[in-house]
Amino acid sequence: MGSIKILDKDLVNKIAAGEVIERPYSVVKELVENSIDAGATTITVEVADGGKGLIKVSDDGKGMDESDALACFERHATSKLKDDDDLFNIHTLGFRGEALSSIAAVSHVRLVTSQGSEGLVIEVEAGEILKKEKIGSSRGTTIEVKELFFNTPARKKYLKSKDIELGHISDIVTRYSFASKEVSFKLISDGKEILASPRTNSLLNKIVDVYGKDHAKNMMPLDYKDKFLDVSGFIGKPYLTKMDRGFQTFFVNGRYVKNETISKAIYDAYHTLLFLERHPVAVLNFAIDFTDVDVNVHPTKNVIRIDKDDELYKGTFNAIRQAFTDNDLIPEVDAEEGSGIDVKQNYSMEKGSQTTLDVEQGTVAKEAPSIVESRVIGPSLILGQLNKMYIIAENAKGLLIIDQHAAQERVKFELFWKQFNEKRIEQQKLLSSMIIDLGINETNILLQNMDALKNMGFDIDDYGNNSFIIRQVPRLFKDFTKKEIVDIITELKGIASIDTLKEEKIAKMACRKSIKAGQALSRFEMEKIITDLDSADNPLSCPHGRPTIINISLGELEKKFNRKA
Repeated sequence: MGSIKILDKDLVNKIAAGEVIERPYSVVKELVENSIDAGATTITVEVADGGKGLIKVSDDGKGMDESDALACFERHATSKLKDDDDLFNIHTLGFRGEALSSIAAVSHVRLVTSQGSEGLVIEVEAGEILKKEKIGSSRGTTIEVKELFFNTPARKKYLKSKDIELGHISDIVTRYSFASKEVSFKLISDGKEILASPRTNSLLNKIVDVYGKDHAKNMMPLDYKDKFLDVSGFIGKPYLTKMDRGFQTFFVNGRYVKNETISKAIYDAYHTLLFLERHPVAVLNFAIDFTDVDVNVHPTKNVIRIDKDDELYKGTFNAIRQAFTDNDLIPEVDAEEGSGIDVKQNYSMEKGSQTTLDVEQGTVAKEAPSIVESRVIGPSLILGQLNKMYIIAENAKGLLIIDQHAAQERVKFELFWKQFNEKRIEQQKLLSSMIIDLGINETNILLQNMDALKNMGFDIDDYGNNSFIIRQVPRLFKDFTKKEIVDIITELKGIASIDTLKEEKIAKMACRKSIKAGQALSRFEMEKIITDLDSADNPLSCPHGRPTIINISLGELEKKFNRKA
């Protein structure tokens, strides 16, 4: 007798359920998608014990008649596919006919549905229909799911705590509230309302409901169209960032998806505008021809395949760059009092001494005020220097504060980056050659990366006995010390690729060789920093993502001085 046998129906259903229903949030996702497909304008999700005890999703959609209500618990029962061609032209969120059958196979389910005055109740346990009766009911559908995975204890034991499971549920409800702004969403946990997002004609209103006003006011509208896609939504200004990617939401034709091509295009578009290890914020909907999108890649339907990845990348990248061009990216500050942060003062404020007007302290006493023309900040009047760290200026918006170090760092980074890519790095010959002595490890690192350093403008040769002679350095980063060069060599260890090398190293060299905090500046030097910054492609952040300029508006100042409410 052969060893291969046909699995029984109960086991087959449990295996199939495991592909679609991974945890309570999976149930919520499938049921919410069905409610949206049914044309609901109100969706309420109620859960108990993080969804492990109860999940209840109610909507006011079109409901089902008796035959459909019974058929929907059968595997691969769907009203959304008629033939093979439909599978590659999906216009709905659900289509596989697996959701309710998979849920019912591993839980107790109660369905109440109606297309008008009369409704139907169906109760199912472990895939078997136990009860069916007619009742009076308003239009719509309510599905209660109790004791998820009661008959698959091995799967149930891998569920996380109530709070973790609730977090996943809240996350998916939040995302679909963005996708369907014309639908009112409500999430209730153990009797407590934790999300209320009313119907609206504005996605920004939904963002306010979910993330709050402070978050929403730092997001920019995005509306871009090319021959392949139409993308709309909101992205965060570069200084609105998060510790992880949880604030990035992408929809393709209204379906919440995860897509590496979209993610890569977004990070490449922000590039050095992002602070280190921070992540951009985005809520974006991509409209793409349905025949170019394959949503039948995975049972959960949150991974898709798009026919023209290069077009998707290019369109996403260009959309975000256009949004940067169309919007004012200078951070506006709410001048809150009492931050509680201790700041080192770089000079003393002595009684009777005009320190703020002392040229030696980095401000300008006898030079006449001058207007600096700038495309970035507009015509601006330089007022002076604050704490030998910030250039203070006035423009039409109000008070501008420019980080002298970050501003010059951005300028030097871009100039050197251009020289590097064009293979025309300007070098400066040292008055006397520099000899550096290294340890064995540093010597090995340097020998392995000699060509890379030469490509970056260093004229360096092996001098024997773990010593090296340096005759020329990049002109833009002149005045290197021995210690700085040894640090650069040490940091080469573990660099994954030449692309990573050049960007990290150039950014660090720009940082090291820029004006430091605590350095007094003349008015001429302050003007030069602003005019140089004006020529940068990305003037509003340093290469590590820190802002170069912030603005305190006249309106904010008037509020602080009680001139207006």
